Amino acid sequence: MNSLEKNNIPQGYKKTEIGIIPQEWKVKQLALLGKIFSGGTPSTDKEEYWGGNIMWCTPSDITSISSKYINNTKDRITAMGLKNSSAILLPINSIIVCTRATIGAAAITQVELSTNQGFKNIKPEKCNTEWLYYSMILNQPKLQRLGCGSTFLEVSKRDFERLKLAVPPLAEQRKIAEILGVWDEAIEKQSRLIEKLELRKRALMQRLLTGRTRLPGFNTPWQKVKLGEICEEFVLRNTDDNDYIVLSCTKYNGLVSSLDYFGKQIFSDNLRTYKVVPRYHFAYATNHIEEGSIGYQ
Repeated sequence: MNSLEKNNIPQGYKKTEIGIIPQEWKVKQLALLGKIFSGGTPSTDKEEYWGGNIMWCTPSDITSISSKYINNTKDRITAMGLKNSSAILLPINSIIVCTRATIGAAAITQVELSTNQGFKNIKPEKCNTEWLYYSMILNQPKLQRLGCGSTFLEVSKRDFERLKLAVPPLAEQRKIAEILGVWDEAIEKQSRLIEKLELRKRALMQRLLTGRTRLPGFNTPWQKVKLGEICEEFVLRNTDDNDYIVLSCTKYNGLVSSLDYFGKQIFSDNLRTYKVVPRYHFAYATNHIEEGSIGYQ
C-alpha cells in the first residue's frame, strides 16, 4: 500500500479485498457464518409427493411478500416427497436466498419449510440472523454478477459459499439489525397506507371508467364499441428461436417471468412457436380472459 492509499483511509479503518471497513470488522466467506443448503423439487409425476403438510417455497412466494419474514407458501409436499428429493426441512430463523431468476431476493423463515432448487439456504450459526439477512440484501448486486448460464442465470453453491462479507462484532451486528428493523416497521406501515389508497383508487376507477360518475362539463353519451374497432391483433412468432424471457399472464400482476412465478420451468425448450410480445403491447391468456388475466408489456 503506497502513502497516497494510506492517506485516503480514515483513522480507525482498514483496506481489504472488499473495500475499506472498520478495524474491528473482519472479511469472511459466507460459508463461515453458517451451514448452507440447496433446495430441491420432488418428482411432479408422483402424486404421493405433493399436497402434504410440509411447506415448499418457490421464488414467487418471497417476491410476492413485502415483509422480510416468510411464514407460508403456496405449495406443500409430503414427508415422502421431501425424502425423495434434494430438499431439506429448514429450521425457523433460516435465511432463504434466490440464486436463480430473481437472484438475491431473500427472506427469514418463521416456520419450518423447504425450498425448490432456485434457492441457496443459510442456517446462521456464528452471526446475528437479521444482520445477515440485511447483508445479503445489500450484496444482491454482487450475487447477480456471480450468476451464469445461457437459458437463465444461476449462482452456484460454490460461488455462493465463497461470497465475502464485511462482518462486525456480534454486539454491533445486533444493533445494526435493530436500527434497520425500525426502518422496516416504518416502511411496512407506509405500505399499508398505500394499499388503502390503491383500493380507493380502484373504486374511483370503477366509477369513472364505467360512466357511473361523470366529470363536470362532460355529458355526451358514451358509445359501446367492439374491441376490434379501437385496436388490432398483432401476431409475431419467435421463428428465429431468440432467447427471450418466457412470460406468464397473471390475474393480479400482469406479465411476469414464468420461471419466477412457478419456481420451475413449465414451458418448452423450443421457443420457436411462442408468440413475441413487443413493448407497449397488451397480451392476454385466452383460457383465463374471464378472470381479467391481461398484461401490458
